[in-house]
Amino acid sequence: MSYPSALEALLDKDEFAVRGAIRVTLPTSGVHGFWNGSGTIEIGGVTYQPNSLIQVELPSMVMGPEATGLRIILTESAEFGITPDVLASIEEQQYKAARVVILDLFFDPNSRSLLHAEPLFEGEIDTIDHVREGGETKLVVNVITKALENFRDGYRSASNADQQLVSPGDRFFEHAGLVQQETFKITWPR
Repeated sequence: MSYPSALEALLDKDEFAVRGAIRVTLPTSGVHGFWNGSGTIEIGGVTYQPNSLIQVELPSMVMGPEATGLRIILTESAEFGITPDVLASIEEQQYKAARVVILDLFFDPNSRSLLHAEPLFEGEIDTIDHVREGGETKLVVNVITKALENFRDGYRSASNADQQLVSPGDRFFEHAGLVQQETFKITWPR
């Protein structure tokens, strides 16, 4: 992984600031960005709004090739104008399979300038649950990663052509489609 040289110098000295950000692309209303800092910030043409109400539950750590999703929770807050009616308005959006990106934003602690935005997780919204708990209403957004498709029954396997799109010249899957299939006719009893 390669970082800008200014960030690498701060990483070596352990002098940097990190903030979290979320970017959601909804087909009906466009790209929305939120971050846990103060004021708005523009990254890659997207304006990120400050939001301290969004909570991201990271997936549990697993051993092996399994792919796990995560949950994003937004709880109502009268102080910020997030009422149950505002939370319910998500149903006016086409959110199924909307793209979600979780980022770490690295800042220079002295100048407070953004040095680098590092994507940590990319996935799609699967479902959104409306939960009423302890007198509060919250949205629980269930995000899945596309890597889950690799483990679904009947999903197609990667081919050499797929690998050439990812890494031209890589011959890892060159013979994957050429494996000989044998069938045996077994008769019982003899």
